[in-house]
Amino acid sequence: MQSNLKKIIIVDDNAANLAVGRNLLKTYYEVYPVPSAAKLFVILEKIVPDLILLDVNMPEMNGYEAIKLLKADPRFLDIPVIFLTAKNDEESEMEGFDLGAADYVTKPFSGPLLIRRISSQLLLEQQKQDLIESHAALQDYADNLEIKVREKTAAKTVFLANMSHELRTPMNSIVGFSELALDDDIPPRTKGYLTKILDNSEVLLHIINDILDLTSIESGRIDLSEKVFDLQEVVGSCKKMFMPKATENGLMFNFYADPSVKQPLIGDPVRLRQALINLLTNAIKFTPSGVVEFLMEAKDVSEESVTVHFEVKDSGIGMTPEQAAVVFEPFTQAESGNTRQFGGAGLGLTITKNIVESMGGSITVASAPGAGSTFGFELTFDVAGKPGKTREIRPAVNGMEKPVFEGEVLLCEDNVMNQQVACEYLEKVGLKTTVAENGRIGVDMVRERMQKNEKPFDLILMDIQMPEMSGVEATVKIRGFDTKTPIIALTANVMPEDWILYKKSGMKECVGKPFTPKELWDCLLNYLEPVAWQTENNDECEQSDSELRQKLINRFVENNQGLFDKIISAINAGDIPLAHRMAHTLKSNSGQLGKSLLQAAAEEVENALKDGVNHVTLQQLEVLENELNAAMIELELLVQAPPPVAEKTLDAAEARKLFEALEPLLNDGDLECMSFTDDLRSIPGSEELVWHIENFEYKTAAKALAELMKK
Repeated sequence: MQSNLKKIIIVDDNAANLAVGRNLLKTYYEVYPVPSAAKLFVILEKIVPDLILLDVNMPEMNGYEAIKLLKADPRFLDIPVIFLTAKNDEESEMEGFDLGAADYVTKPFSGPLLIRRISSQLLLEQQKQDLIESHAALQDYADNLEIKVREKTAAKTVFLANMSHELRTPMNSIVGFSELALDDDIPPRTKGYLTKILDNSEVLLHIINDILDLTSIESGRIDLSEKVFDLQEVVGSCKKMFMPKATENGLMFNFYADPSVKQPLIGDPVRLRQALINLLTNAIKFTPSGVVEFLMEAKDVSEESVTVHFEVKDSGIGMTPEQAAVVFEPFTQAESGNTRQFGGAGLGLTITKNIVESMGGSITVASAPGAGSTFGFELTFDVAGKPGKTREIRPAVNGMEKPVFEGEVLLCEDNVMNQQVACEYLEKVGLKTTVAENGRIGVDMVRERMQKNEKPFDLILMDIQMPEMSGVEATVKIRGFDTKTPIIALTANVMPEDWILYKKSGMKECVGKPFTPKELWDCLLNYLEPVAWQTENNDECEQSDSELRQKLINRFVENNQGLFDKIISAINAGDIPLAHRMAHTLKSNSGQLGKSLLQAAAEEVENALKDGVNHVTLQQLEVLENELNAAMIELELLVQAPPPVAEKTLDAAEARKLFEALEPLLNDGDLECMSFTDDLRSIPGSEELVWHIENFEYKTAAKALAELMKK
């Protein structure tokens, strides 16, 4: 039977001393007598004692030398050592303590006193061990708590991203159809209604996007754009928006915008408008009766910059000093009952404060209960066209008007459906597109052009998650070539922490998937100069969009047959990166078709498989399978065969001429090779070549072409 007694080793070269020590302690402890320091280290390989009694004067190795070796070995470092010796001078005792002894007992010793010394030391060691275990338990608790907090934060982030997408998609439709309706011949009154719908829809769209910025707000970061804008237009839109609301509430709305501020300014008009809207919304909301005043006034004007003071004042319910002190904190309103009475989440002022501070200003508040509140801030804007500023005012993409460019864009994107969408949107504005199926191919294309001293790409659109080499890694490598070509992230991962990573790698901007043509074209205008502007024909635009959607539906149904089984097979085979990639591609493709439930299910599985680790649950897989099946059943009914192509026969000479024209386009990844597919179909054995071209797999298509040319 194993003893529960504490183990003590006595080391002494005197056999009589060993016998005395053993007889004294054996009643209370499990005692191991050892005749030399050298043999101590032999027995330590077999047992780990709770305490060592160590003599000092011994042949071969004395006690001081032995304790040095003990304390140098991590295995024995924490074993308490009590010197038991006839050396009773202060210098010897101090040396023992300096070497790490827990206690020092001189011979001859009192038996009861030695037992007390030993028990006290063992008690201290036990208490020390209890503290270590308690600390470890507390650390485990803290670690688990931190994990839970991170999980909840991650869940909140995913929820915000999903919610933002769910709301943005129908809002984009409302904005788009309102713009289309305004182009029709309609009565002035109806046109006025539609204009208000459009104005408020766009405001709501901006607010929805700001909800996505919650993580930025919590960390004090808000990304700003830099555009040329008309300040009078920004504040004027606020007046048009709130004047009817103030009148409806029986409020007097005094509005003053300093007419001397006429210069085109450089800044973020969307964020500025958001801040002003938040302040005016609160002023009207918390003013049951009385006056709301808005002031925009120039404070300092020069050729290079303008400092503007903004102020929103109301005669509403006001706040106490204590309430005003916390009014800018997230999810805070002056009183908890205000949320129920006036509505809102209490996030507006937090957003406003962060916007103002991000623009280099600071916001102030003055308030008293029953006397209303005044919020004010000052911002300094650069004047467009000032010395050192070469950017000119450019119109934004508006309604059915679109820019026309000349140039070539490199699209690094592995997803075929995303390739098709981006290429068609770029083609609509006159841009030639070269497709790279992953980051590595994109890097090679940029490097090859530089080595051949060819014209560089005018712009690079970079997906983030790609096989072989990610978009971030590819961007870092391209930036290492010292090329000045702007690189734009094209990704569904648009949270603030993602953008920080993209920006560090050298990307200039980020366009979130799914994106509208207008969003992409607005981004292009920041880096490319349009050669013209043209108005799209409504019927042609609708026809083009309808044809593109039909192509996407056909491709989705074709590419996702048996996809769920492939994901399960990859998981069972331990190929987690492959399963993760398939879930990521499905998420992106379903988003292109507006299948938000499938997109959310795919994103959950994607997140559960990230970093090569499988955390996916059966419930997540079951939801994915159900949503994928439902989407496939719905979309299979919408599949249409491509329009028939007139039969055409090419002789051998014509076929070879076609091949020779196609070969360099495939080697360059040139999108123009898509125009060859109809002629290629008339050549026997070209089915595989056509399939690879239509799926943007140009390298594989080049190999298939080489085989055909041999024949």
